[in-house]
Amino acid sequence: LAAVKFLSVVAASGLPVSRLAATFEQYPQVMVNVPVRGGNAAKEAIMQSPKLKEAIREQEAALGPAGRVLVRPSGTEALIRVMAEAKDADAAKKAVETLASLIKLLEL
Repeated sequence: LAAVKFLSVVAASGLPVSRLAATFEQYPQVMVNVPVRGGNAAKEAIMQSPKLKEAIREQEAALGPAGRVLVRPSGTEALIRVMAEAKDADAAKKAVETLASLIKLLEL
């Protein structure tokens, strides 16, 4: 879907892809997979935790409007995936580490 949208922008702009890509600002992305014991039920319980939801909101606020946080259970593995993007790589790393640590605590 993203490729279709991109191609429509290229066609509409009439500009070469290289020129469009030059305007794209790429942010550092940090991702970690947190192993979870207990299968899907454990993943679901962790994902529904009010503590985790609040921590995600806090990290989103810390990164500001130019950053983003994504926490989701793997559909095929006993993992919860934690990802953050921000202008500052250290800020993204801190957000991921904070959330991954909380997920490990919630698993106990």
